[in-house]
Amino acid sequence: PKHAAARRRLMALRAELAPRVPGLYEQGKRYFQDEDLEKALVVWRNALLIAPDDQRTKENVDRAERILSRLEEIQTRGP
Repeated sequence: PKHAAARRRLMALRAELAPRVPGLYEQGKRYFQDEDLEKALVVWRNALLIAPDDQRTKENVDRAERILSRLEEIQTRGP
């Protein structure tokens, strides 16, 4: 309740930036396909800042995080 103006401004910014979300999603997808998971995550997380309810982007973030976690686990355990 104390930050109603801030919430309104955030909603206005998200509405203004919403047209960028599909491009960010596609850019993240290209990074993912190129196996650059860190860059894909950065781009997709930026998209989620604009559209936090975008389920497709959330799913891809989760997928990339799981893959990175597995890779780190493999590197930690060694051959």
